Amino acid sequence: MWSTETYPLLSLWETKRNVTQLPLMFGKRPREPLKSDRSVSPNQKKNTIPYLEKLRQLRKSITTKISPVLDFIFSHTEGDERPYLDVEVLGYKIKGLLDSGANRSVVGSKGFQLLTSLGLQLQKSKSQACTFANQQTFNVTGVLSVPMRLQDRVRMIEVLVVPELQHILILGVDFWVQMEIIPNLRKGEWSFNSQEAHPTVVDSICSTETLTNDQKQRLQELTENFFSSTNPKLGYTHLVEHHIVTTAQPIKQRYYPVSPAVQAQIDIELQQMLQQDIIERSNSAWSSPILLVKKKDNTFRFCVDYRKLNAVTRKDAYPIPFISSILTKLRDAKFITSLDVKSAYWQVPVAEESREFTAFTVPGRGLFQFKRMPFGLTNSPATWQRLMDQIFGAELEPYLFVYLDDIIIVTPTFDLHVDILKQVFERLATANIKLSQEKCQFCRQELKYLGYVVNSQGLHVDPEKVEAILNIQSPSNITEVRRIIGTASWYRRFIPNFSSVIAPMTALLTKKKTWQWDEDCEEAFHIIKQSLISAPILSCPDFSRPFYVQTDASAYGIGAVLSQQHDDGEQVVCYLSRTLSRTERNYSVTERECLAVIWAIEKLRCYLEGYKFFVITDHHSLLWLNNLKEPNGRLARWAVRLQQFDFEIIHRKGKEHVVPDLLSRSVPQIATITNVPDQPPIGDKWYLKMLQ
Repeated sequence: MWSTETYPLLSLWETKRNVTQLPLMFGKRPREPLKSDRSVSPNQKKNTIPYLEKLRQLRKSITTKISPVLDFIFSHTEGDERPYLDVEVLGYKIKGLLDSGANRSVVGSKGFQLLTSLGLQLQKSKSQACTFANQQTFNVTGVLSVPMRLQDRVRMIEVLVVPELQHILILGVDFWVQMEIIPNLRKGEWSFNSQEAHPTVVDSICSTETLTNDQKQRLQELTENFFSSTNPKLGYTHLVEHHIVTTAQPIKQRYYPVSPAVQAQIDIELQQMLQQDIIERSNSAWSSPILLVKKKDNTFRFCVDYRKLNAVTRKDAYPIPFISSILTKLRDAKFITSLDVKSAYWQVPVAEESREFTAFTVPGRGLFQFKRMPFGLTNSPATWQRLMDQIFGAELEPYLFVYLDDIIIVTPTFDLHVDILKQVFERLATANIKLSQEKCQFCRQELKYLGYVVNSQGLHVDPEKVEAILNIQSPSNITEVRRIIGTASWYRRFIPNFSSVIAPMTALLTKKKTWQWDEDCEEAFHIIKQSLISAPILSCPDFSRPFYVQTDASAYGIGAVLSQQHDDGEQVVCYLSRTLSRTERNYSVTERECLAVIWAIEKLRCYLEGYKFFVITDHHSLLWLNNLKEPNGRLARWAVRLQQFDFEIIHRKGKEHVVPDLLSRSVPQIATITNVPDQPPIGDKWYLKMLQ
């Protein structure tokens, strides 16, 4: 008798490759296909099939799902003289057509059937349609992130799904660039590109109209000489080492479970780090869990959750520069250069005796540890600042300053700028620190930096700091009027004649008054908005005082306020708000509150990094997130993104949390959504379930 209790998972290993599990074939958990094979009607007699025979039948059904697709692929490419390339995807070889006329790689219905049977998930595509060389336009139903292997090189390729396409797979120019290959389409051959191409410096100069041809030529020669003489490999300085000091007993944590597609990306990142000599195999008694964090450019950052290690690490007291002194130097900036260090932390070695503390586990691959300083360690910013101070010292002041991984050069004349830039290049080369040329910006006349717009006229408030207030629309009901009055009342001591200004709006709150938003109300509303974005309510940051980040989330938006306590009360440095995406609106109350905090802290990074600050919220979301024993997926990524910051959580009652509450509810609504009332965590079923 076939028994679910006795042999539920034996069929997992009856597949083509020993490491390919059943979910890769069916795209669902093992119990579901097995359960469907065992299902019988109430009046039907159960079959008594020996379990080995049942496994053979299951293996045969799996093989029949894959074989027709593979047969179709090979039968449709035999005898075709066009250039094809064999790529490996999760153990299976697929022939792809090399097409020089295609900017993007595309997969047809048969290829899509094969890739989804291997467990890859269809994602939403920004492109709704694509046009081919014959001017035919086809609909794009989605995109797949496909881990492709070409010899020993593995890359994650974004492939558009076009069901009407007759070809199995078209490998476009994006595939060539990411794999770094040079195809010879006439001969049907290809080779790896051994040289790394550099963009010209002209692409990095934003204000070329202010430079003469002679100045452009001088700048071009200087930068090209520097970048052409630089070894393309990642830098490795000899000036400092990162040390981890702790007396705690080894901490060993389990790895976070991930999907097969994410595991494939982890394997790609791991292989690249081994090739770049960033990590090595380990015999450490320590182990921290890993996860991938998606960046803005859709690539991934390999991260390790070092929160428990950081908690027992002795803190480095090396000082981070005061931003206020940096901003003072920017006031006379006529020529501005911003230099970006390539993978900055990875250019700093970890001391031999400290490497064991950085160990992490990769399922199926073993235990590894960092040879270079990883992202997420509590003392990494201090070590990096120590390195920058050793490289540059005080000799280049007041024309150069460094704040964490940002190197800024400001001068009143072009000749002095070139001279300082030359000295900076020489010192970086001596220290073996490499720059990311595509992210460097040379001789700009204006630059957004640390929450300000910098140019020759001085410092100006970044419009983004007040955009959240300017976007607030005139209220359309009593509830919205109460929110605006509540926010204005919070800063009433800074608004002259506050009671008189606000009178037309408060009159609407009386029971006998009918709703009528007239010109007096509109004028009062605009006076309040103007007051909120003007001094003394909106003030310059004082980096000798602690910062307070106030956040809140509604059903359709999130808002935040950065403020500081002065002798005469609270003053605002920046307002923030944005609309939630359709996916984010499906988050629970607790998740939306967590999202608001993380988004606000990362937007305000230039003020907060390197300093201790306070997060004020009317929800217990962060306390809950920090106390999760085994966070996974999105929650784990959020936890890791916060670990680099030093902050304390303060809970404030909802009635007192008026300013961020207004901002979170004053964003444009994409669809009509019923407002979710504020509830304590005890009313959030998802919160209670996760807490248990």
